[in-house]
Amino acid sequence: IGENIFFGGYDGRFYCISQKGEKIWRLPVRGSVHSRPFLLDDNIFFGVKGGHLYKINTDGEKEWSFPINAPITSSPVVWEDTIFFGGWDNTVYALDMQGRPRWKFRTNDIIFSIAMHEGNLFFGSYDKNFYCVSPKGELKWKFPTSSPISSQPCFEGERLFFGGYDSTFYCLSLNG
Repeated sequence: IGENIFFGGYDGRFYCISQKGEKIWRLPVRGSVHSRPFLLDDNIFFGVKGGHLYKINTDGEKEWSFPINAPITSSPVVWEDTIFFGGWDNTVYALDMQGRPRWKFRTNDIIFSIAMHEGNLFFGSYDKNFYCVSPKGELKWKFPTSSPISSQPCFEGERLFFGGYDSTFYCLSLNG
């Protein structure tokens, strides 16, 4: 946002620096930050391995944190007025902008990353399935693979791509 750069560290802090590398502020958080922050207006959302999703403002002030009982390494995404993220508790969460739960979607293993595309959530799980879920938390489809999935999906036209631990690069249509 503007001239500043925002990022989290493995040292349990979230930082704001200038483009010249000068520290503007740092905020202690409950664990190392492995997720990429999602910036929306003056809001920053990110997860920490200590099991909290944070909403802070660009001045470094914590607005709220949402706890789960597992690490969060997925980068959150915001669509309309809902924040989505996955956790190592095998769950995708949907929160309102005040950090209140809207729904949960469970898989049978860890969720490392999620993506939003054309109004749907796409993510792989360590349960060896790739999922498409509506923004209301309804399963649209799932695609079985032969190994766990931790990669972030990417999209081109009507196709999506992701990699698995079986050394396979998958290409699926948006309808699975």
